[in-house]
Amino acid sequence: MSTPEQTAAEQGDQETAAQRPVSQCPVAHGIEPPRGSRMPGIVQLYLGLRHTVAFSRWSQRTFGDVFVAKAFPMGKSVYIADPELVREIFAGPHDSLHAGATNGIFLKAIFGDRGILTVDGEEHAKTRKALMPPFRGKLIDGYAGVMREEAERRIASWKVGDVIRVEDEARAITLEVILRTVFGAVSGPQMDELRSIVIKASKFTPVSTTWMVFPKLGKFRPWRSFAQLIERTNELLEEFIEERRNAPDLAERTDTLSLLVRSSGEDNEWLRNQLMSLLGAGHETTTTSLAWAMELLSRHPEAREKARESDEYLDAVITETLRIRTVLPGVGRKTSRALTLGGFAFKKGTMLNPQIEAIHNDPRIWGDPETFRPERFLNTKPSLTEYIPFGGGKRRCIGSIFALKEMNVALRTILDAMDFEHVGAEAETQKRAHVTLAPSKGGLIRRTR
Repeated sequence: MSTPEQTAAEQGDQETAAQRPVSQCPVAHGIEPPRGSRMPGIVQLYLGLRHTVAFSRWSQRTFGDVFVAKAFPMGKSVYIADPELVREIFAGPHDSLHAGATNGIFLKAIFGDRGILTVDGEEHAKTRKALMPPFRGKLIDGYAGVMREEAERRIASWKVGDVIRVEDEARAITLEVILRTVFGAVSGPQMDELRSIVIKASKFTPVSTTWMVFPKLGKFRPWRSFAQLIERTNELLEEFIEERRNAPDLAERTDTLSLLVRSSGEDNEWLRNQLMSLLGAGHETTTTSLAWAMELLSRHPEAREKARESDEYLDAVITETLRIRTVLPGVGRKTSRALTLGGFAFKKGTMLNPQIEAIHNDPRIWGDPETFRPERFLNTKPSLTEYIPFGGGKRRCIGSIFALKEMNVALRTILDAMDFEHVGAEAETQKRAHVTLAPSKGGLIRRTR
């Protein structure tokens, strides 16, 4: 297949931007409007999905740190790899830069019109406030035992010599943790069915992705089966909500569902939307991050030993993993009115896409960014402008502390219990797995002890 560079050349797209630091680049200062490829939108969509990182890097080299790309169904969007402009966007007016409008293009069909990821403005602020209590420090510390227990249970099934696909094992761990966090200690046929459905729905395909954009296709094959999965999930959630609302010990329970039931009155639709959001977003990114951490540690035995011996070094491993293998390539904001940011005058309705992965791998910021070096983060805190794995501003992921705790507990449990090595001579590359950038082979390791 042609590289992005060859494809652009074939389309007669010969423009290149000067290879200068951001501070000297006219495009970054708004002297010129953002430029972008003249390739057809369908070609850009294909490259963006199949070669996400390569196409992004080529576009940045060619057009600068602020460029335009076209991808269905969003149309023209402005992609931004200038950390200072990204900082302005994250700090910008909450009522004018809408993440929910962007997320909703793909996520409303699953998470609903009122889920935390698909609402904006005051509604988002209220929803975020309602969801925050379970994700604060003391309660998260209380979940550490659950996290450790689930990790130990999975490790017990791995035999010496086994080749382990960490992405699958990590998903089993993170899904159980989020289920127990959200619902408490619940078992039985309903929970078994919910678990099975969430695993199936997590395996996004072209069919399911198309349905998410055009949910009316759910009336027809082959989209009907995925639509039915989501419908059944909502039915199960409704049953859990009603059971919990009538539970005699509701006032004493500390799981997320109980906290939300006590605070939401009779608004079951709102509850279902939040539960769907927590189940979907609450395990997927952590699953991918754990798979990357294990893949990287399998190829760096010295770092593995240091992490085994030092909690501080293990934290640095996690921080470096989230930098070098950023799981979300970027985030989106849609302007609800005309705005001027970083010298650019953006019209109402402009899609802005801060490029997290590009900033995390910018050699002008990090120096030798492709090298896995946890030492970067020993005895220092990363810049909130240049290190943004959880996004920023008022839309920063509410589960960031929970995710970091879960990664720490899972990795510490694995390192204490066993040793492992990489599988295959070549490091795994990043592939687009629905919303995340996952290991191309699922993060394969072999248990050696």
